[in-house]
Amino acid sequence: MAPMIRVAKCALQFYNEKMGKDVKFSKVSAVFSDAATGQRLVIILSGLDKQESHFTYLTEVFLPRGSPSDCKVLRFLDLPPNQEFDLKFGLYAAKERVSVLDDPRHSEIIKNGAEFALDCYKKEVKDARLELVKVEDASFHLSWGDTYEFTFLCKPKADSEEDELNDAKYLKYLFPADMIV
Repeated sequence: MAPMIRVAKCALQFYNEKMGKDVKFSKVSAVFSDAATGQRLVIILSGLDKQESHFTYLTEVFLPRGSPSDCKVLRFLDLPPNQEFDLKFGLYAAKERVSVLDDPRHSEIIKNGAEFALDCYKKEVKDARLELVKVEDASFHLSWGDTYEFTFLCKPKADSEEDELNDAKYLKYLFPADMIV
């Protein structure tokens, strides 16, 4: 966790310089990395200002191979108080979202995103037999404008026509749109 703290402090320093603030680092609450390279990180961190007011931030950084201080800050967001997070799968999520499952403008992203999420899951569980059955929900997150959430059903490829969805499972993944288009 020590390298992630250095990355978080580096990102906070970037924020302080750009915004003319003087927020002191407090702690790292969560860290996510992309499934492909592990070089794109999302870090949720806390800080205190001069009045000892507590702030929570989300920063997205690209970490090239090398020193944590070489990170490139892609995004730094001041999160509203009491923001809820779904930390179980994917990179990040806020509860404020709108369903786009039946919106034709998003159909290509939904198709590609569900396939991308399933590919990530197959690598995670080392089971190449899994196949997509159905996308149950696709949402577009309003808080950060470019994050999609997919809930989909997948199952192992059937060995015979009699096999049913006994081993089927629902999965939820969250991705920035630019990772899937």
